[in-house]
Amino acid sequence: MPLSGLTVLELGHSIAAPYAGLVLAERGAEVIKVERTGVGNPVRDWGPPYTDGIATPFAPSQSCRCYATAIHPPAWWQRLKALNSRAFANLGKFEPARS
Repeated sequence: MPLSGLTVLELGHSIAAPYAGLVLAERGAEVIKVERTGVGNPVRDWGPPYTDGIATPFAPSQSCRCYATAIHPPAWWQRLKALNSRAFANLGKFEPARS
């Protein structure tokens, strides 16, 4: 596999970052997906998309190793630094901050 031996840290949610992680994982990269404990990626709760009345399954994290953690500083930053020290690249896509 062309990307075997590379580790990618995926910090995003929804579709963009998880899909990119899936593509990299299918080409041999070790993708570590970081999710919030008890919440995970909202895509997991979506129903299957339909094409001409036929369900088309989409599981963007199927080839990734998932790591759930509570996102509370400072413990979060220590965990993130430890995972990031192994990573060749980071993927991210987040919602804008809400006030």
